[in-house]
Amino acid sequence: MGDHEEQGPDDRLDHVFEELEAEFEANLRWEAEQEAAAAIRAEAGEVTLWEHLARRVGGRVVIRVGALRLDGVLLASYPDFVAVRTVDGRQHMVSLGPAVTVRVAAAQRLAPATGGKVASRYGLRLALRELARRREPVLLSLVDRGVATGTIEVVGRDYLELAEHELGDVPRRATVTGHRLVPLAAVAAVTLPPDSPSR
Repeated sequence: MGDHEEQGPDDRLDHVFEELEAEFEANLRWEAEQEAAAAIRAEAGEVTLWEHLARRVGGRVVIRVGALRLDGVLLASYPDFVAVRTVDGRQHMVSLGPAVTVRVAAAQRLAPATGGKVASRYGLRLALRELARRREPVLLSLVDRGVATGTIEVVGRDYLELAEHELGDVPRRATVTGHRLVPLAAVAAVTLPPDSPSR
């Protein structure tokens, strides 16, 4: 009898079953991968922009609002605005309106999603009221590409009142040149000077 014995019917049958089992396992892995990908897509379909950006806090972003371009670090994300610090040390609150696009780093690892109940209730109007309370000088960038500088006096339901003056001036009768009423929908970004005490 030679070195190589002929395979019997049972050996061939075992080999067929091994191939079928391997193919079945490969199909199961493929189905699991497809289900995982579908679950990720479904989950992403329920995520809002501010929630997605909240997972990128601390990363580099480039935000464009009309002619305004802000290149810096994302500090915070809320339902209707984000906070960014640019390389010049200025802090900006950017309204997440229809004219905004945000460029993010492709390689940045996303932080885990957090509940963020407080963040989900915090909005631009509340942030502006805090600036008004602190008498912070601000520069408003408007969606029509205009700008205005001064101190926020009042924040209403859908507008703010700005006492207009130069950023370096204290808002007094002699320095205030007028009062401007601005719909909140017209505000693209609110910029604080780099030496602002709220930074």
